[in-house]
Amino acid sequence: MSLEEFSRKEKLVMKEHRVPSEDGYPIPVWEVFDENEVSKNCPTIVYAHGGGFIKRPINMKDAMLDRFRIKQLGKGFLAKSGFTVFYVSYRLAQEKPFPAPANDVYAAYVWAITNASDLGIDKNRVGFMGCSAGGNLALHATLRARDDGIPPCGGMYVYPMTDPDTNWENPKVEKKQDKKEKDKKETLKEKLKENLKVLGEKLTGEKRFLRSGWEQYHKGVDSLPEEQRKYAKLLLADFSGLPRTYVDVGTEDFFCKEDKQLMEKLAADGVSLTTKVWEGVPHAFEGKPNPTPEESKAEREALQLRYDWWQTTFQPVGASA
Repeated sequence: MSLEEFSRKEKLVMKEHRVPSEDGYPIPVWEVFDENEVSKNCPTIVYAHGGGFIKRPINMKDAMLDRFRIKQLGKGFLAKSGFTVFYVSYRLAQEKPFPAPANDVYAAYVWAITNASDLGIDKNRVGFMGCSAGGNLALHATLRARDDGIPPCGGMYVYPMTDPDTNWENPKVEKKQDKKEKDKKETLKEKLKENLKVLGEKLTGEKRFLRSGWEQYHKGVDSLPEEQRKYAKLLLADFSGLPRTYVDVGTEDFFCKEDKQLMEKLAADGVSLTTKVWEGVPHAFEGKPNPTPEESKAEREALQLRYDWWQTTFQPVGASA
């Protein structure tokens, strides 16, 4: 059955937990699973949401379970997989800057594997997942888990936000600028000029949001001891010894360039790696109300590829592929 078919019979249950972070803050962690499909000792994903470090895309207290989904996995994912998700409502950067948000995600992971028996999950089949800014936090948490000798069985980082020094050049805008310069017809030039103005204003606003996110997340980072700030710039990290890893990004995504660099660095450090660059799609291309043909195609393929990757990653030791 497809994810869409499973979504029609999905019956989700949500439980709130309060998990102590390293500084004592009670982190809201939301356990979500399908009551018809979840099994004892099930695999678990510790999930970090996106939002540029400064925005929370969903208020889990008010979430309607019949509409809840992590769009990067697709509605029906929990019913089809039988997995549990721990959705971490980590502190935003304006509440507590680096490294607190990543530490919150890591604390949720440590809590999950420490209390696995009581939670009914398999402590040996717990993985990290994060999207956009959450991809940064999940990767940071994965590195901490490796350093502490309790690595997860895998990590999925969907168009992660990794480089605080980037200018975020948008390929779509650059292509339209090239087209404008080549066009000889005055009316078309004027139309393109207006389109570029709109796109440029949007680009400027998005850049401003991303820059604000990084500035708030990294506030005071230079004053931290070296050991605490070593994962402030993830592209400089040593990734050797990480578990199975998945990274994807669209060609029109702000983070395409930096994510390709991340893919190259992970491969160079010997990580078991699955990567995909989706052609013709922007950031957060899944679940749009009026998707382009490229977005529809990429979404179908991405949801299947991510599902298959988790199924392989969570196979019990000794199981055949």
